[in-house]
Order: sequence, then C-alpha cells, then structure tokens
Amino acid sequence: RLLALIILVFVSCVIVPSSAYAKAGDALVEIEIGSTSRPTAEAGPGWKYDPDEGDWGTVYLEEGYAFSFSSGVFYLGDIKNNGGTILEGVFGGTVTNTGGIVKGGGFSTGSIVLNDGSIEGGSFQSEVYNGTQGVIFGGVFKGGLNNEGVVRDGSFEGWVENEGTIHGGEFHSDGYDGEVARVVNRGTFAGGAVYTYLLNESGG
Repeated sequence: RLLALIILVFVSCVIVPSSAYAKAGDALVEIEIGSTSRPTAEAGPGWKYDPDEGDWGTVYLEEGYAFSFSSGVFYLGDIKNNGGTILEGVFGGTVTNTGGIVKGGGFSTGSIVLNDGSIEGGSFQSEVYNGTQGVIFGGVFKGGLNNEGVVRDGSFEGWVENEGTIHGGEFHSDGYDGEVARVVNRGTFAGGAVYTYLLNESGG
C-alpha cells in the first residue's frame, strides 16, 4: 500500500494537465494537425487558418484563448500569435509572438521565433529573436538567441548575442570549441550563471 501511495503521488506531480498552465480566464482550445502537417480545419474558437498567407499558410491566434496543437507536427506553416497562449505542439515554421505567451511546445531546427511577448517555457532548437518588448522567463534554448529585450531565466545552450538586458539564466558551453565566443554582450549583463566564454564588447 505504501508503494502504491508513493507511485500515485509521483504520477500526480509529473502529469499536469495543460489547463494548469493556461492563463486564468483563458478558454482551452485544441487545434488538430493532420497528416499534411496543416490544421484539419480552417477556423475555431479564437483562431483561423489562412492557407494562402505566406509560403505554406498561416495560423492566427487571438487573445483570451490557450492553444494546444495536437496529433501532428505543424511543420508547413507559420503562426502569428496576437495575445493568445501557446501551451503545446511541435512547430517548424516562423512563430511570431506579439503580446502573447509561449508556455510550452517544441520549436524545431529551421524554425524561427520572433518574440515581442513572453516566453515562459518550451524547447527551442530554433533561432529566437527576442524583441524590445519581449521577456524570457524560462525555456531550454539549444539554437541561437538574439536578445534586444529582457532575459530573466532559462537554459541557453547555443550562441547568445545580447543587446538588451540579461538578469538571469544558465549559459552553457555546448559545442564550444575554445575559440568562438558563445555569449556576446553589447547590452547589460546583470546576472546569470555563465559556463562558457563571455565576450563583453561594450555592455556592462
């Protein structure tokens, strides 16, 4: 009985429903991705898909909703998030986050994330451009980061170019060859744990 209780407590701590990560008041919405790597529908609560926008179509997300992309990889298409919350999914196109929240998801190599909202979680093989209005609170970043906004936390395993403000995070030496700077600072580097070469060009 004791073993069963321990297992039950462990599972309850690990398996947390997506709703636990949604912003208070957001309606949970699931967008199904089909075998063609595109949404199986063209619209739903808080979102629409325009197959003619961009090279492979674009999904538009609106404020007041929290979105999970299910079933497949949304590889052929872009996302423009205008204030909504992205909870989960696997993405391969360009994700533009304007005033929205990224709480999770996998962003594959070749994709690009343009952030002028907040990133609180997720796994990024992609390059991330954190704009002047962007704030990064967490996530695992294995691709590159170009920061003009604010970084408060996160794990960074690729190159970082900072022209904004970094308050925290861990900066690792994955792939560091001893010659190329992994972190180049031209802004303000106010905190964080650096385990690689930091080149401070003009910032503090």
